[in-house]
Amino acid sequence: MEKGRIGQGKTARNNPQPVTVEGSVVKIHAAEGDQVKRGQLLMEIAPDARTEAESGVIRAGEDLIVLSVLTAEGAQVQKDQIVCEVFPVGTLQAVVYVEEDDLLSIRVGDNVTVELDAGPEEYSYEGRIESIAYVPAEGMNEVCYEVRVQFENDGIVRMGMSVTVETER
Repeated sequence: MEKGRIGQGKTARNNPQPVTVEGSVVKIHAAEGDQVKRGQLLMEIAPDARTEAESGVIRAGEDLIVLSVLTAEGAQVQKDQIVCEVFPVGTLQAVVYVEEDDLLSIRVGDNVTVELDAGPEEYSYEGRIESIAYVPAEGMNEVCYEVRVQFENDGIVRMGMSVTVETER
């Protein structure tokens, strides 16, 4: 069976996770776009004197990428206030646009190949179609639908890289 291109697009984050704390931000150790290892320090927090929160540090529970930092050193943060957003290193997904003619040949759950378009070497990853939009994407020259493909990132792929998705035909 031969492979056929079904769409092109870019890699995007998958399910960003908010980090919340309460107290005063003493020091921020990670910046937007940083890749941090499990156990690495993200922030130091001093508890609010009016609460029973313990003084402490916020560490990465797994290998992460810092998507955004939403506070500053010296800031007072309230309970459940988001201070940064992170996502696990291996959870990028491909967001590609599939022309309506090719849409009928794919289904959610289908196995596909995600090929990285960058560089002289070929990098390909096995993936699975997670979702297919019901409404066409706006601003395209042809009628295309957004398709999201989950794949395991080996650390080479970065957010926003160009990819091509292929399927068996």
